[in-house]
Amino acid sequence: MNLYSIKRSVKLAIRAYKDWFGRIIFAKKTDNSLDFSFFYQIKQEIKASAFFEEKLYNITRAAGKIHNTIVQPNEVFSFWKLVGNPDIDFKKSRSIRNGKIFYETGGGLCQVAGIIHQVCLHIGLKIKERYAHSIDLYLREEDRFAPLGTDATVVFGWKDFRFINSKNHPIQILLFVKDNQLVVQLRSEVALSPLVLKQEIIYQEQKKEVIWYDEKNQIINQSVYQFLAKGE
Repeated sequence: MNLYSIKRSVKLAIRAYKDWFGRIIFAKKTDNSLDFSFFYQIKQEIKASAFFEEKLYNITRAAGKIHNTIVQPNEVFSFWKLVGNPDIDFKKSRSIRNGKIFYETGGGLCQVAGIIHQVCLHIGLKIKERYAHSIDLYLREEDRFAPLGTDATVVFGWKDFRFINSKNHPIQILLFVKDNQLVVQLRSEVALSPLVLKQEIIYQEQKKEVIWYDEKNQIINQSVYQFLAKGE
């Protein structure tokens, strides 16, 4: 076992103890869809890139592990609790770690966490844990698959994406890939009213801050990104 694996095992053990001590109840995947009449949906294109087939495989596999997850009121959705160790049955693709671009096992999974984060922002669910990427990869707005500031990077053992079902009714997550698009649906037995969100970008010398506001002009999300150096 190398040093990285040892550090990860320690991080996982500490997190497991904190979850146990905090008596957190995690959402679980089911085998069947519930008969919910209302849903809110977001689609994202899976952009062509180096290692595209590997990225598509990883995204499709992770989506399958989350599809049909039921989140009861006050339960916590955890990306890694559902997806599991990316070293098992995932392929190498592009990832960002410590501000650098790598090709490692599980690359592309951040798009899966990110689209769930994005739909949570629109529905007004409480985000418990989320990390923005350290750099903004895109030099052109048209190259993005999601609005800046809605991303969610995930690193097994270190960084999870979690939200709490802060509604008073259960929510089901449907997540699947169709025609090279990643589709997420939040389904509910009562109508889901999406928020009208507003984005603000504050540019600084070597970085930019992205702030999202809700309808009451309250901050619901903040992210800081370094600029991607040309040629990376």
